Amino acid sequence: MLPILLFLLPLVAQASKPVTSVLHANWEHTPIILEASEFIAEEDNSLFFKYLTRVGGSSEQTNEDEYIWAMAGAADFLTEVSESLLKLSLSLRQYSARIQMYQEIAETALGKLDCDVFVQINGHAQCYTTSLPTPSLSIPRVPLIKFDHIYRDDTSLPQVILYCDLREEDCMTAHGDFAGRADRGEVAYVFRHYCYFTGDGKVTLSGYGVELAVKSTEYTTVDDSKIEDDGAASKSGGEDEFEGFRFGFLREKYPDSTADLNKLKEFLVDAKDAMKPLKAWQISELGMQAAQKVVSAPGEEPLAVLAKYSQNLPSLARSLSRTAVTTELRKEIKENQEVLQRYNVKEGDSVLLLNGMLIDLENADPFSLLKKLKSEAKTVGGLSSLKDVGFSEVNNLLKSDLYKKGITYGIDMRDPAVLYINNLERDRDYHHWPRDLHELLRPSYPGMLKHLRRNINNVVMVVKPSDPRSGVLFRLAALLLENSTPVRIGFVVTGSEPVDVLYGAAVNHLRPSSTDNPVLREFITELAEDGITEATIKSELSDSASVKINDQFLADNSALLDAGNNFIEMSGVSPNSVIVNGVVLDNLEGIEESLLNTLQNQLPKLQRAVYMGEVRDGMDLLDWWMSSESIVSRYNPDILDQNKGYTVTLSSLAIDEVYEKFDELLRYSIWLGGDQSLPVSMTIVAGADSDGLLTTVLDSLSKLTKTRVSFIFAADTDASFALYSALSGGERDVEKLKEAVQQAAGNGDRAAFTEIVKSHSEVARVILHATSSAILCNGRVITPSSPITGQDLILLETIELRLGADKIAEILGNNAESDTIMRAASILRVQEEATKRISFPELKKEHSAVKIPGEGPFQVEAVLDPLSKGAQQISQILAVLHQAKLISLTIFLNPIEKLSEIPVQRFYRYVLEPELRFDKETGEIAEVGSHFTDLLPHLLLTMSLSTPVNWMVASTNSPHDLDNIRLNDVKDGVHAEYTLDYLVIEGHSHDPLRYNNPTKGLQYDLVSGEKRHDTIVMANLGYFQLKAGPGVWRLSLREGPSREIYRITGVDGPGDLNEGTGDVTITVGDLTSTFITVDATKKPGMHDRSISAENEQQQKPPAGTGESGGDGGIWSSLKNLVGGDSGGSGGKVSSTNETIHIFSVASGHLYERMLGVMMQSVLAHTKNPVKFWFLKNYLSPKFINSIPALASALGCEVEFVQYQWPSWLTAQSEKQRIIWGYKILFLDVLFPMNLKKIIFVDADQIVRADMKELVDLDLGGAPYGYTPFCDDRPEMDGFRFWKQGYWRNHLMGRAYHISALYVVDLQRFRLISAGDRLRGQYQGLSQDPNSLANLDQDLPNNMIHQVPIKSLPQEWLWCETWCSDSSKATAKTIDLCNNPQTKEPKLDRAMRIAPEWRQYDRKQKEILEKAASTSQVKAEKDKPTPKKDAHSEL
Repeated sequence: MLPILLFLLPLVAQASKPVTSVLHANWEHTPIILEASEFIAEEDNSLFFKYLTRVGGSSEQTNEDEYIWAMAGAADFLTEVSESLLKLSLSLRQYSARIQMYQEIAETALGKLDCDVFVQINGHAQCYTTSLPTPSLSIPRVPLIKFDHIYRDDTSLPQVILYCDLREEDCMTAHGDFAGRADRGEVAYVFRHYCYFTGDGKVTLSGYGVELAVKSTEYTTVDDSKIEDDGAASKSGGEDEFEGFRFGFLREKYPDSTADLNKLKEFLVDAKDAMKPLKAWQISELGMQAAQKVVSAPGEEPLAVLAKYSQNLPSLARSLSRTAVTTELRKEIKENQEVLQRYNVKEGDSVLLLNGMLIDLENADPFSLLKKLKSEAKTVGGLSSLKDVGFSEVNNLLKSDLYKKGITYGIDMRDPAVLYINNLERDRDYHHWPRDLHELLRPSYPGMLKHLRRNINNVVMVVKPSDPRSGVLFRLAALLLENSTPVRIGFVVTGSEPVDVLYGAAVNHLRPSSTDNPVLREFITELAEDGITEATIKSELSDSASVKINDQFLADNSALLDAGNNFIEMSGVSPNSVIVNGVVLDNLEGIEESLLNTLQNQLPKLQRAVYMGEVRDGMDLLDWWMSSESIVSRYNPDILDQNKGYTVTLSSLAIDEVYEKFDELLRYSIWLGGDQSLPVSMTIVAGADSDGLLTTVLDSLSKLTKTRVSFIFAADTDASFALYSALSGGERDVEKLKEAVQQAAGNGDRAAFTEIVKSHSEVARVILHATSSAILCNGRVITPSSPITGQDLILLETIELRLGADKIAEILGNNAESDTIMRAASILRVQEEATKRISFPELKKEHSAVKIPGEGPFQVEAVLDPLSKGAQQISQILAVLHQAKLISLTIFLNPIEKLSEIPVQRFYRYVLEPELRFDKETGEIAEVGSHFTDLLPHLLLTMSLSTPVNWMVASTNSPHDLDNIRLNDVKDGVHAEYTLDYLVIEGHSHDPLRYNNPTKGLQYDLVSGEKRHDTIVMANLGYFQLKAGPGVWRLSLREGPSREIYRITGVDGPGDLNEGTGDVTITVGDLTSTFITVDATKKPGMHDRSISAENEQQQKPPAGTGESGGDGGIWSSLKNLVGGDSGGSGGKVSSTNETIHIFSVASGHLYERMLGVMMQSVLAHTKNPVKFWFLKNYLSPKFINSIPALASALGCEVEFVQYQWPSWLTAQSEKQRIIWGYKILFLDVLFPMNLKKIIFVDADQIVRADMKELVDLDLGGAPYGYTPFCDDRPEMDGFRFWKQGYWRNHLMGRAYHISALYVVDLQRFRLISAGDRLRGQYQGLSQDPNSLANLDQDLPNNMIHQVPIKSLPQEWLWCETWCSDSSKATAKTIDLCNNPQTKEPKLDRAMRIAPEWRQYDRKQKEILEKAASTSQVKAEKDKPTPKKDAHSEL
């Protein structure tokens, strides 16, 4: 083999130059041991303090020493699986953001104090000393956040928050001090991290992808006629020579090395000819050939082979095309694809299953996967730890889809007490409506109910006439009838006051034999208008019927009221409620909107049933609604609302003394209800108010046929003592136990019982979070808001059985113990999401799949196209999870059988390691990043990062042009450094009282200290986006119309609504996505006001003015909306010194150089101040660092803007098309809300006029103005696509406009929701990859009928390609657009067409050289120049 190695030496010497990158967070190093403590706290907060005691106070010398110490301490508390997950999370630096969050909080709290250990006592900060006196209780307290480490929280005690570094001995001294005080009941104690000394350098991140996309260039079309001959020669064994190597001779001399020699020759051939175009027949089979390579790899190598070919396809396609594919592989792939089609998985699709859970491959990242793995580890580990629960039972439990969340329960409303006053199927008023249920499947306007002659919408109002609040329901019924709303209306009359009795008798008397009784409807609607009193009832009744009202009349007509009172007693529904197809609405505030919103939410279920044929003509629709599994016999929101209460996992309870007490209590309590296997276990927490509850439970025990009951005595009452005494004495007869409770006479040791109560009350408070009577049911803690009845207990049993307790008992078998069922239920109900598990058991594995066994508890099944972007990413993630001993893996290959082009034109690396790596010499954390080698030096490549959706990243250090990497042009390779600038908060904003419609146009502020960001809500899904970072942020409605008209009424997600201030506290302490849903409703009296009215007449200024005009109405609101006092929409700017705002985008050094020329040309022709806004996402570090000096020398302002492409909006894959998207799709959200007009100018333009003219130009009500393409250069007629076909028909005589220059009236743009309309159209068109070829200008031209364009005068944009030479003299801007005929280089074109270009370019060069020589160029990230109106957050 030595000669072979000698032959390889020249190749090693000529190895390609590397391309590398690294990504840092924008905060300093965070200690590893602190990050480890956060992982453990997420496992269980009570473990945090045990871990703190175990590892605290030991300051290790190096990062590696600290890591070893952290892992050694964690091993005492974690399983092997959790240890592997901890290693992976530390490698990802997943909790670094949380430590930085604490650092931000601590520095704010510390203020001007200077100490490394400090405390906040009742909100006041002071340095810690051992002599601190025990504080007294005072207000206000510091609000706690969701990540806080709470040792003891008790509002009756003084609050102490300790800030310190657990590695320091002083910190541990302070912790011991306050833990002791908390144990003695002196303080409520909370621990927060704070590092007085931060580490050197920024945190290095991983968990993202890096791509080098091959840029399209002309050199790719070269003659490849020799390729086939080369392939044939390489397979022959004769005398063949290549690159100086005589391979035939070498094979004869070294026959044992023939295989190595063949590989060497193949490598040389591929290195020389790799990028020559393949022929169609060579491309066609690449998918199948890649599958063959993967399945042929031995052992654990298939993942490496999959990564090799998917991540390096542009250079390996030729060698791959020589691979022979077996018939068996082809046949099995074909058969498997037929099976996959039944699961809606098409040829070439990729699917990833984790223990049967479907993982979204498009948005899969290690952070979200780690979160799922942690949750799954808890579930699987908890279930596996239970008695007699093996692998098969765990698997079946996970696949059974138990304990679903988000179920909306309803009650059975088929009751004699319900009096319907109309019937849509029979009454004459509705006879002209269609009856066919398939009408439901026709499109309709959002928010509208279908007018069908069917009782689809059944609404029952539970009224108590003597209660004034019931008047709301009577008026609602009258309104629904008056507007012919397609709703069947019924009443349940309740009460006992004289007016209730009289009203009940009256409607009972008028009750029709058939519902079509206008007399009854008139009686009810008239009373709704007049008000319900005895006098009005008697008056209306005398008008409607000839009756004598006396005691006999009341007695004869009492049936309806009696039935109504019985209904509320049995059903649990309170008066003044509305029942909508079973769903109970018990809040009258905004009842009209709530009713219609509920009906809209129910409609899709019926539509689906109609479509599937489950509902047919002739069926009673009320019976169909009531047949749902979500319909129950009784209403109790404490039981039915699964979000109410608290859930405790009843496994792994041996983590501290209190939990051990609880575990022992559960195991050895006296359980009533039988010894057989019962699926429901209820533990009654008997508090001070529990006497009635105890009696109710004992009364109901015989009816709870599948429930066992035990007791926790949390209060020392006579009834509890009596029950405890009887049970301890061996009494099990329920009647005798009940008698003991009722007599409240115990005969045991009261002092011993008092000690029992102390122990039980601690369990109730610490573990069950119960401070009064409560019920623990299979892990769910219910604290009743009203007295529990026997029917409520039966309801609780019913719900528990339906959610999954019965199914658990069935899976575990008849011999399963009740204790095991109870604990299994508690584990399954706390799953992060009850996800339906799926599998593909029919898929064959012999020839087209690879099985890689592993040591972990997670089973991964992947269906992959080996040559896809998904395979590029997931192959590395799966390899790391396997190395971390977490998964066993089966890969089913699903390639496209016949390809027409190379499917992946990029090189790719995924930055991820299973464990932290350390420098061997220093012991510090080794930097991880991407590393590309063996790249062909003549290729032109562009680098991009593929990060989690909430990371906003920018390149911050590299002298190289990362948009145009050609290794031939560099000496030693290319290195790039990127920085995580922001963690994005995304959300939806809806109005729950208006059908959950988006609150479009609503504006939000996000504030943390001095940092402030603002945004506007899109109509698209109510989406909004805000930049943030680790810390605590306050989200509020922006001053102006948003705050005047709306209020925040609710929040779902990682945010807490502050009832007093009406804002939302958002804690950002995670590298994963922060997504919230905000409910915003109009304030009372504001229902007629609109944030963004779209009525065109309201937008127009008074006739004949051209100014905004007027002091009120929509124009006044608009002024408040956008701020400022000049430059009204569509009018002239009054100030002669108004700042001109110019927006531009660029990527690559050439276009950035042109950007500097464009800036000078703008400034040279105006006397007004100018501010340039540049999209930072794709600018180079060189430009970002140099722009302050350039701006200072030129006398202008520059600000960078950033925006993250929303995850719901179809993404573009090519960098250039992404940049085009930013030019047009986000104009309403890119800039501050008070910015009124902005002019986009392409980087390659030269301006020859005063841009103030465009600022002052009246756009005639259009949101933006573009220049039409010239049409006076006849030789280009063949390229004018807009003059023919689709565009000619679509434009209908209008001009097609160029996107190189346009002016945007941001006020008008936002007011008419132009951005929402453009995004909506883009979303539809982008589903076709062949549409929007020139995205930034095709989209506005396509939408010209919906979003009008003001055509700017032709002289505002001259381009030699399209415009005549004679028109150049009057040109106000010159655009260097490409010429498809000559393909002249951009720089040559610039210097030939615009003589001033050289002068501007020379001046720019001089400025930057001078700045560099005097060290004036400084790297700035978000504040490139000083400015009066800073928006550095953008």
